Formats: sequence, structure tokens, C-alpha cells
Amino acid sequence: MAKRNIFEMLGLEFDPPDNVKKIRAAYETWKKRLTAEQNTTVDPTRLAEIRAELQMDEYISVMIDNPRFRQHEAESLKQQRVEELRLYIDIQRGNTQGTLQVNQTQIRQIRDKLRLSQATIEATYKEQGFEIKPAKSAQKILSMLNNFFLPDSVLEELRKNFAAFRTVPDAKNFPWSANVHDLYELAFYIEQIETKPSFYYHRSTDDLREIFRDAAKKFSAPIPQWQSIKALLNLAQTQVFNNDDSRFKYDHSRKIETLEDFFAKIKAAPEMFKRDGNFADNCINQIRQTFPNFLTYELSAALYNKAAGLLKNPYEATVDAGENSFCVTCANCGAFESFRTREESERARCKICGESFFVECPKCGKKIPATAEHCTACDFSIAELKKFSNYVAEANSMLDLVEQARNADEDVHIVTAEIIKILAKAKLLKPESNDLKKIEWRINKTANELKKRELFAWAEKKLPSLSIAPAKAVSDCVEILRKIKDYKPAVDRLKLIPPKAPPTLVATLRENYLPVNHSSIGKISVKAKSTSAGSSANNLICNVSWQAPADLGITYTLIKKIDGVPQTYRDGEILIENSDKLEFVDTDVKAGVLYGYAIFSTRLGTISAPTTATAVHYSDLDEKKLIAKTEGGACKFIWRLPSENCLGIRILRSDSAGKSVIVTDCDKTLSFTDKAVKNREQYQYRLQCVYYAVEDNAANNEKYFSRQNEEIAGKRNLERNYKYSHGLTVTLTPEQPPKPVENLICTVKGGRAFFSWKSTGDFSIWFKEVVKEPAQIDKKLFELDNVDELLGSGVVYKKAESTDETCEFALSNETVKIAVISATRELGLVNEIFTCANVEPCEIDAAKTQIDSGGLKLVLKSVPENLYLIHYKINTRDADELYATIETAKARQMNRIYATKYVQDTFITQSNLAKKEIFITVIGEYKFSDGTNAYCAPSTLTLDNRPKEIISYRLEWGTSGLFKKEIHAKDCKLIIESRAKPTPKMYLVCRRDGRMNIELGDSATRTLGTIRTYPEGYDGGRLEIDLPNDTWKDISSGTVVKLLTSKEDARRFDLKATRPDSLTVPKK
Repeated sequence: MAKRNIFEMLGLEFDPPDNVKKIRAAYETWKKRLTAEQNTTVDPTRLAEIRAELQMDEYISVMIDNPRFRQHEAESLKQQRVEELRLYIDIQRGNTQGTLQVNQTQIRQIRDKLRLSQATIEATYKEQGFEIKPAKSAQKILSMLNNFFLPDSVLEELRKNFAAFRTVPDAKNFPWSANVHDLYELAFYIEQIETKPSFYYHRSTDDLREIFRDAAKKFSAPIPQWQSIKALLNLAQTQVFNNDDSRFKYDHSRKIETLEDFFAKIKAAPEMFKRDGNFADNCINQIRQTFPNFLTYELSAALYNKAAGLLKNPYEATVDAGENSFCVTCANCGAFESFRTREESERARCKICGESFFVECPKCGKKIPATAEHCTACDFSIAELKKFSNYVAEANSMLDLVEQARNADEDVHIVTAEIIKILAKAKLLKPESNDLKKIEWRINKTANELKKRELFAWAEKKLPSLSIAPAKAVSDCVEILRKIKDYKPAVDRLKLIPPKAPPTLVATLRENYLPVNHSSIGKISVKAKSTSAGSSANNLICNVSWQAPADLGITYTLIKKIDGVPQTYRDGEILIENSDKLEFVDTDVKAGVLYGYAIFSTRLGTISAPTTATAVHYSDLDEKKLIAKTEGGACKFIWRLPSENCLGIRILRSDSAGKSVIVTDCDKTLSFTDKAVKNREQYQYRLQCVYYAVEDNAANNEKYFSRQNEEIAGKRNLERNYKYSHGLTVTLTPEQPPKPVENLICTVKGGRAFFSWKSTGDFSIWFKEVVKEPAQIDKKLFELDNVDELLGSGVVYKKAESTDETCEFALSNETVKIAVISATRELGLVNEIFTCANVEPCEIDAAKTQIDSGGLKLVLKSVPENLYLIHYKINTRDADELYATIETAKARQMNRIYATKYVQDTFITQSNLAKKEIFITVIGEYKFSDGTNAYCAPSTLTLDNRPKEIISYRLEWGTSGLFKKEIHAKDCKLIIESRAKPTPKMYLVCRRDGRMNIELGDSATRTLGTIRTYPEGYDGGRLEIDLPNDTWKDISSGTVVKLLTSKEDARRFDLKATRPDSLTVPKK
């Protein structure tokens, strides 16, 4: 037996090869299978084959353990299969020249047979000159279908609404609804001009859109039975006949609908059949042969993939010729034939009858299938072209008959409708023909004459007699005038019947509610609350409405009169005239004024009796313009009157005990201050606007009191009673401003803060935690709502009354800042801010703490009671934080020493300090008898351990003499040399008494000059200063001069005299 490839024999992947684990598993399975078969097989031929295969057992074992053998075995099988593929490609190509394509389905079939990887198969095809055709995505297939057919959503809407339209009963309007299945049939039944729906297949897209647009206006009423027809008309205008492309897509979709049952069968087929080449190609050919004139193979394949649910992984044919064929049908004999391209089919003739498959459109010249009913480019009708001359002659002869007719009888209308049908057919063939324009002009002229003749005959018959009832006469006359405007007999008859007056008239004055903007003084004022919204004169309106009478053809005129009721048409101001509205909003109204309204019905100059009503309104104050606040222990009100008719404001007050009094009866000013109130007692106020009552005395239902007055001069004779508005209610609590307390003392003991003070008035005392330190405490009043902005959002530990004079509470933290605030409801002032600590501070003694010989000696001011541990830390400027915090001490991230140890040593030492500026932090940890511990606030100190910068200086004096030069106290220069950056501020000094011990700040020290600091150092490291001769005017000879700096700068800089003898002042 010839040696077989191991990968082929074990059924393993070789491109690329399987891993050792899979190979070993396949080997074990193979060996067990052959051994079991050897023990049961009796056929000698098969037994010999099994033994021959088992002889390769040792070779397989070696191959598994040797990676080189495995790779060689896999490569040899791969080369063998590649050669087989090349032979298959060579046979497939044949004598065809040029670049051919191979699709993904073919590659998948070859992979299943040869078990080569897809990359190897594609590379081999490319070597042989093939082009790899990429797989089509679902999005690309759907996009191609959307270019030929309407979207599924639109089709589904059409189906749903057609089904609803056929089932909804409306025999009166749509007796033909059960016969409608598409939009062309719907257009046929809507117009009812033609005898067959097929006529509308040839109508232009614009004509069809106009038909549906006119129908949409006709069926626009909100009737439930019309919902489906309205939806169909809307879809026809916006989705189908909005342009030619959408119309052609709809035509294609209608044809495809005939294949719905076939598509349902494809969808129900087993999945294994859908990708079978014979099954799929057979289905695609059936789809294509159904409509060969517009369905290409590619489009048919897309429809198949969509119906079969294969959009994500579509089927592709394995034969290129099928994809490229173009199918056509002979228009004469119906024979079916396929071509490779459309160009071939356009040139070809039918093999049976010899007729061409394509003809040329006489309008645009494009080649179209001979079986097509109209041109796909210009929509020209091929079949109807020969009938154009007959249409023109027939239409003209019919028009002659119509024009000769004297009466507009039924036969004339039938003939006219027939002419319009013929004209519509002819316009489809030659829309720009002059013959058709003449016919159309004659049709319009004849139609207008017939219509006019018909209308006047109807009106003469319809005109009511004098004996008929008025309501019937009005109805008939109005109907006539709607069709024939200004028909004189109907107008004259209608003028004899007066119109009916409106049965009711209602006038209601009310506030015109507007959004209320919150006042900027809301923090110090109280908003008024009322059941009627605040308003001003500009916001008052009057709604006037009336009921229409049982009459036709009438309009309304509304009259307004002040302080009276209109009795005639001209008795007052005309608000609206000859209007058909049933309401009016009068904005020119004011509070406290009586308005009378009268409504008249009018018709053709005839006026009805009036229907009247009156209205009056007493407005409240505008709450947006009312300020109610407490000020200086009193209650203050500021307002603006809502109208010039308002006489003033009445204010009633009630206290907490329920006692009510009238504070002011009719205040005519714009403000009022009530000082007759008690401090910190709540009061309720009611503010009412006062008006003269303009109603009759019998209608005055005043509940409080009324006052007689003189009659209104020149107006109605009414008693002068007072009328009050509903009123606004305000609640206020007057308070005296808070004052600072006296003798305020704070002590902390045992974790509790104890406060005591001397009262200076009746107000509250707040003890609030300070989170944000204020800039300064000036004991000025502030709005209490802003306390968190001033001191931060800390908690209020306790509130007390100023008369308590003592208060205590527990502290929440070891150290808390407490602000003592004198407060009322609205105002407050800060008396003082205390720092309350539970423990005594552990502080650094800055005077005794110093750096000596490179080491630090840290000394405390004292050792507080209960001090347990001393935490300390030394940082430099490059540390993350310069000073430590209590949290650092609690985390044990600081050096520490027991307080007992410190008491023994009396100081803390730290050696090996960095030669930098150091920052020292000390925090004390305290332990109490109950086991609790606490920490004090950090104590800090900054020292400088940097090496001192050397600054050398000397004086150069002026000399005299030619041979022996002597120095004198004149022309002196101070020369300073240093490389330091920056340099310190220095002083040239001497003692007044001439002694040598010179110190800066000593009263005996005299400053001769000041040298400023130089941030960038001296130019070239040297500074020369010319000293004026007057410097030495009062300085005696022999006085010693020095250059000194401050104590702080002396830690960093060392001032040395390079020539000490030059510092002595010479003789003058």
C-alpha cells in the first residue's frame, strides 16, 4: 500500500496544521478504531488494508513528537492540494480571455472539498489572473432594492389602510370601497370619468398627484370612517406620486406583490435547501422570468436573499453566465429569450416571428421593451398614440352638439362629461397640442354658460314666497345667496325678515394672570397672599361672550357704555361691528367703573333688539408692587394703587390672641407704618382697596360697613356707598434690630464651652461654627439669610435668648471656632469669634529653639497638663507639605517622644539637618483619665540652615598731597563685593558716642545710608556707591563705621570688611 499523508489519513487541518494536542487525540481515535475493526473484520482484503495502515503507527508517533516532520507533512499535502486547485482553475477558464471573477460561494465550496484555507485559495486564484468578488452586505442589498421598490414600511401602510378601507362600511360616500386594491383603482373611483381603471396607469404623475390632492381636501372632515381613506390620500401625495421615481418604484412593487405566495414558500423552506445551488438558482430564475422586462439577475437574487432571510450571509451563484444574462419577451408572439447584455437584446429580433424586442419612443427616442405600455423615461403612451386624431375630431363634434343645446338637461351634461374624458386621453398623448387648447377653451366656456343657466333656474324655483314661515324663508334665501352672490330677489326677500337677537350676553371682568417675577427685595419683605391674584390696571380685562340665536346669515355688533347700559345701536362705543365671532376681550377697562355692554344681531342692514349685561370689578393691590416688611420694630407697607378710581387702602390687623382692629380706614398715601405693635409678636394684616360702590343700593352686599356720600356729579343718581376689594393677607413679626452684647466671656473645660454675657436687648443669641473666616468683625448688621456666605456652612451649636446671659454646650471637635451672633428673624451681627480648644496648646519656644553646629535644639514653651506624646516633624521647601497636620500625627507619620522623656531632657535634638530652609511642626497628643485622647493645634516655626553668603565691603577715602598722599574724610566710596542673589537690604551705621559696639535698632546707632536689595545680585559681583561729603559733616575723626543688616537676613548673610582699617573715619 502506498504511503498516505498523515494529516489526510487522520482527517486533520493542514493549512495551517492543527496543534499537537488535536493531532494526538485524532491519532488515539484512529488507532482505537482500526484495532477494534481488525478484531471484528473477517474480509481478508479489508483486513490487509487495516494491517497496512497500522504499520504507519510508528511513523505517526515520530511525526507527532517532531515539529519538523509535522511541518513537512502539512506542507507536502498543502502543495498537492494547491496543484489540484490550479488544474481546476485552468479547466474552468478554458479559452476565455481577460480578467474573470470568483465569488465567495465558489471559494467556500472549494474550501469544503480541498480543505485549504481561504487565504490560500484567494492567493491561488489571484495568481491565475482572477479577481476576488467581495461578498455583498445586507445594507448594500437593501439599498439596491430601495432603488427599485418602495420601502417595506410604506407598502405595509398601504396594505393596512386598503384592508381597513375595504372593511369600514360607508355606503353613502364610498359604495365602491370593496373593489379598491391599489392607488390607480382608487383614482378611477374618485374621478369616475373613465370606464376602466387601466386608463390611470398612463396618466402623468403630476395629474395623479392633483387628483389625490383634491380628494384630500374633499375628505378632510374628522370622521372616524374616513381615517383609512385620508391615510391613503396622504401616502399617495407624499410617498408614491410625489415624483416619477417613487411612482416607478410603486409600479414595480405592485408587480412583485404577485409573488408573495412564492416568497412565503421560500421563507418556509428548510435552511439546508436555501443555500443549495440548484434550489437557489431555480428560485431566482422563476422570480426573474415572471417579470423579465425589468428584473435583472442581480435584482432577482436580492429578492431571493431577502425572502429566504439570507441578508447577513447572502447566496451567490457559482456560474457567471447566469448573473450576466438579460431576459426579454417578444410583444408579438410572447416568446422568451435570454442575452448576456441589454445591448445585445436591443439589437436582437425574435427567432420565431422576427419582430424586434425593443422599440424607440417617439417622444424621447429611448429604446424601451416592445411589451412596455409606456416609456420609462418620459411616460409616453405607446398604445394610444394612433388614436390622437380621432380624439380631437370626436371632441369637436360633441362640442358642436352641446353649444346648439338650449336647455341644460341631463343629456347635455352626459355629453360634456364624455368630452372631458376624451380630452384627458388626448392630453396624455400630446399635452402641448394647440388643437387640445382650443377644445379646452370651448369646454370651459360652454361649462360656465351651462352652470350659470342652471343656477339661475334653480334660484328662481327656490325663492320663497311671502306666505312661507320666516325661518324657512331665511334658510332658502341664504342657500341661494351662497351659490349666487348678490341675487337681488333673495336679498330683497331677506331684508323683510328682522334677525333674532342673541338669547344671552355674559360680561366678566377678571385679572389677566401673568407670570410673577420674584421681587429683588424678597429677602427683607413678605409676599402678600391672596385668593385673587395681584394686578394692575393694565392687567384687567373683560371677557364678553354671547350665545348665537337660531338664525342664519347674521353678524354681530358689540357696544360698550360707561356707567350705563346701551339701549340703541349708537348709544356708546362700538367694539366690534358685523363680525361672526361669539366672544370679545375688552382690555380698555379699569377697576371700580361700571361697564354696560349690548350685543346686536345684523343682517343686510337690518338690526335686532339689544341683549345687555353689566360688569364691575374691585381690584386688589398688585402683590408684585407691594412691599411688606419690618423696620425698626414697626411694620411698614409700601404700595401702588391699582387704579385712579381707588380711593385708598383700608388696613385691618389681628394679633395672636385673635383681637382685630382697623389700623387705617382709607389711607390715600402710598405707604403706612404701624408702630403700635409689640416687639417679636406675630401680627396678621389684611389690606383692602377702597372704592365708591357704583351698583344700586339693593345690589350692594357690603359685609363690613358703608358710608353715605354726595351724589356723583353728572352721573347716575346712586348712593355713595363704599366698596372694598377682597384684600391681601400679610403676616409680619416686628423686631428691634439686634445689638452687641457686653462682657462676653468664653471658657472651655472638659470638652464643653461655657459662655456668659450681659444682655443689651430682647433678641436671640446664636452660637455658630465658623468654617470660613470673615475678613473683619465690624459688628455691622447683615441679613440673616446670608450667614452661611459670611461664616461658611458650619452647624449652629445652640440658640439662646439674650436675657439668659449664660449658655453651655459640648464641642464636637478638639478645636472649634465659634461665632457669637446677636440675631432676630431677619438681621444679625457678629459679636466675636472664639477659638474653643479642648486642650492647652503645646507650643514651640521660638526664642530658645535654634540651630547649633548643624543640629537642631527644639524647646517648648511649657509642658501642658495631660500631655502624653510630642509629635514633631522637620520638612524642607521641596516636601509635599511644609507643615504637618493633626491627621499626619494620627497616622503616626511624624517623629514622636514621650512627654516624660522631654521633661527629663528639657529639649529635643535633631542632627544632620539639610542645608536648606527648614519648617518645624509640633503637635501635642493628650491622654485623659477616661482613656480618651486628643490633639492640639499644630505649632510651627521656620528656621534657615542654608550656608551664609559672604558679602565683603570696604571704604575708599580721598587723598591729598603731591609726594606724600594723606587720606581725608571726603570723596569716599563704599565698595561691596558679593555673588549672592538676591542681596539683602543693608545699612551703613556708626555710634553717636564713638564706641565700637554697634547694633541695629540701638538708640545710640546712627544710620548714614541704606543700600537697597538687588534681586538679581550686583552687576559683575561688585557695587560702588559714592558717598556725599556731607555724610561726614557731623562725624568726628576716628569714629568706626560698619555695614549691618536685619537679624533675619543676618542668618543668611555674613558681612565682612576686607580692610577693617578703612572703616575708621580719617581726619577732615
